[in-house]
Amino acid sequence: MGKTLVTGAAGFIGSHVTRELLAEGREVRAMILPGEDTRNLEGLAVETVEADLLQPDSLEAALRGVDRVFHLAALYAVWLPRREKIYEVNCVGSMNLLWAAYKAEVERVVYTSSAAAVGLRPGEAAADETVAFDQMGKANDYVYTKWLSEEEAKTFVRNGLSIVFCNPCFPFGPRDVAPTPTGQILLDIVNGKNRFYFDGGMNVVDVEDVARGHVLAEKNGRVGERYLLGNRNVSFKEFFELIARVTGASFKPRKLPVGLALPVADYLERRADTVTRKPPLFAGSALRYAKNYLYYDTQKASKELGYAPRPIEESIQRAVDWFAEHGYIENEKFLGEYRSRERS
Repeated sequence: MGKTLVTGAAGFIGSHVTRELLAEGREVRAMILPGEDTRNLEGLAVETVEADLLQPDSLEAALRGVDRVFHLAALYAVWLPRREKIYEVNCVGSMNLLWAAYKAEVERVVYTSSAAAVGLRPGEAAADETVAFDQMGKANDYVYTKWLSEEEAKTFVRNGLSIVFCNPCFPFGPRDVAPTPTGQILLDIVNGKNRFYFDGGMNVVDVEDVARGHVLAEKNGRVGERYLLGNRNVSFKEFFELIARVTGASFKPRKLPVGLALPVADYLERRADTVTRKPPLFAGSALRYAKNYLYYDTQKASKELGYAPRPIEESIQRAVDWFAEHGYIENEKFLGEYRSRERS
């Protein structure tokens, strides 16, 4: 196998995919944005190349001599000052990358989509890869871009490009330097900024398991198929309880009716759009999506890829350890309880 390009290699999932490939002895070219934070690549034996999804010429250069591509570069945000940017990067940029890969005649592309591109089943029933997207008008721009870009990518499959789709759920673990919106959920809880939960839930998974799932998809995945990479479905109340149990922290979350929270979240999002131009504490468009039970069935990945995620308690522990070690946790009360738990 020849050289492998990883786009978004310095990102949260991308850096872990890079490590998985290096562990298998692969020759990796890491694509980064000019000026991007590359702490996640420090000490790794990779070739780096600067390129931009919105500059097609730079992509052609990045793909020169490449046999395989892992496409992870994307904007993961629930709010931006200029909302068009997320469509430009996640949709137009991804198509630029696939067009360059098609012209370069690469052997296979592992395309990182999202569980957000999959539709939902009623209530707490878990959705699988066959459930068509059904959230138009009910979600935020990030969700729309992941669905749209996956649909657009399928046109390349129909024209002969070997693409396998990976649909990660909500990953946690070390090296979430941004942090991602998913990591921010955890940080807001341990930092005491969020003590409220509402009905709904999500599928939580270890970032290293997601990365391993990408490599398994490259090896065992079927062309044109999507694979949900998740682990355990938990309600938001259960997620609070899980963090408390793993870390030894003592906090009492309160249930917040979504009907009360939505008007406030809508106001904060409008104010961010027109006045502050800074991310709101809660965005109405994001809350409308998150109030669902974002539960998923990962049996397809287990059966076809050999995907086997670890206990999620270990993932939460590793995420908190990393955040604490790198100064992301400012809540002294939590840190005291956490360190006491570690010594006991």
